Amino acid sequence: MIKIRVSSLPYYADCPRKWARKSLPKEMLEGLGFETQPYIPYVYATMGTGTHTGVALALNRKIDGIVLPNPLDDLYQAGIESFRENIHDGVVWDKTTNNINTAEKQIQNVLRAYYHAVLPNIEPTGVELGLEAKIDDYFFLSGHMDANSEKAINDFKNGVRDPKASVQMGGYGILRIANNLGKPEELIIDHIPRTSLKKPQEMPKSIKYDVAVSMEEAKAIYKHIIRDTNEFMNSGDPSCFLANNHSNLCASKYCSAHGTNWCKLTK
Repeated sequence: MIKIRVSSLPYYADCPRKWARKSLPKEMLEGLGFETQPYIPYVYATMGTGTHTGVALALNRKIDGIVLPNPLDDLYQAGIESFRENIHDGVVWDKTTNNINTAEKQIQNVLRAYYHAVLPNIEPTGVELGLEAKIDDYFFLSGHMDANSEKAINDFKNGVRDPKASVQMGGYGILRIANNLGKPEELIIDHIPRTSLKKPQEMPKSIKYDVAVSMEEAKAIYKHIIRDTNEFMNSGDPSCFLANNHSNLCASKYCSAHGTNWCKLTK
């Protein structure tokens, strides 16, 4: 059984071979003799996990009707503890976030903005809702929605740039329909950019995607994934997955397959 994570769909078109090395079962690829480079997470990923932890706590409390005197304190603590846990074995800093103190202040800024500007506009019925759907003989689509509500799916992003997440949101729409939860009327990304402490925290933006188009594109991508993966499973040849060495992410610091026998193009 192969699980295709909805959150991975947007990255397939950039470099299918990188996607495959990261997404296919590790034990299967290593059993075939393919190498991998050690992976050290980037700060944007670990901060994303931390802020998501705080956001999930805020959403769950809204569902449960819990109102605390100082609600942000617990959100900060949850987000920071999650972040620290995820950098325990190392992290790669960047110019926007170059140390742990900066990261923790930025997590607080993002969660504060979410609590005051985004949370009031969401009426969640489910938080981090995990769903699966069979899409082919040996393939399942899977994902966790940040906030599922009666008419909408909301997902939270805190990257520096526009997340361009229409395909991911379309995948969530497919999962929702497949699990008899109804077609969403809206697919919404709540984007709060990770902002340098030298500047005021950027305000949240709610980005709405066309539901039909997003779902069509998500389906088109997972069909390519199924086709290419089936070819690979029959041949064992990584070239079944196209490699894009013109990608801005084609470097060892971004790709664990770079310079290995999985991608000889980069050796």
